[in-house]
This record gives sequence, C-alpha cells and structure tokens, in this order.
Amino acid sequence: MTDSKSGNHPATGGLWRWRADGGRSEAAENRLRAATRLDPRLCSAHFNLGRARSVLDDPGRAIIVLRRALEVAPKRPEPPYLLGIVESDPDLARAHLERYLRMAPDGPLAADARRRISQF
Repeated sequence: MTDSKSGNHPATGGLWRWRADGGRSEAAENRLRAATRLDPRLCSAHFNLGRARSVLDDPGRAIIVLRRALEVAPKRPEPPYLLGIVESDPDLARAHLERYLRMAPDGPLAADARRRISQF
C-alpha cells in the first residue's frame, strides 16, 4: 500500500504539497505535536500528524501516531482508514480497512476502502 508516499489518496487532504513547501511542513508538524501535548485526547491532532508522517515518507511514525488517534477516539473512522493505507503488514492493513467499513459503511472513503481490500 504505497499510495501514501505519493500523497495521492483521499485521506491526505493535499498534504503532498508539503514536500515542496520550503520547510513549512516542519513548522506545521511542530504545531501538531504541540497540540497533542496540550491535549493528549485531541484525536484530530494525532490524526493529522499521522497523515503528515505518512505523506512525508515516515510510515513507521505515522502508524504510531495513528494508533494513538485510534486509542483517543475509537469511534472515529478516519484513523483506521489511514492505518489501512500506511500499514505494511497486509493482514493488519486489511483489518484496519474492514474496521473503517464497519464504522462508516457509507462513508466518503468506503469505496476506496473496498477497492483496497479487494486487492489483497
């Protein structure tokens, strides 16, 4: 599941532009890290930090941060979706995408999740 490296998937929200953004990605990432320290329960900060790490070719760190987002907000469907994209273990990736579909069967990323599952 290497789409995350190109940033060409729905969950990246245009973060691929950070690569050519003159270093602003580091400042944005620092702000997201600060937000997670200020409120460790802020799922959106963990999720967006995970998105940033996945787009910036750091899937290992992305997985750690996205798992934290999942712990903080287990009912939010976005973390399992993105975990399904960045996870290198196909069984874990599939399990995350299936979790997303259980949580949001008609969600905006459901068709993409189904397509990815069918490719395993």
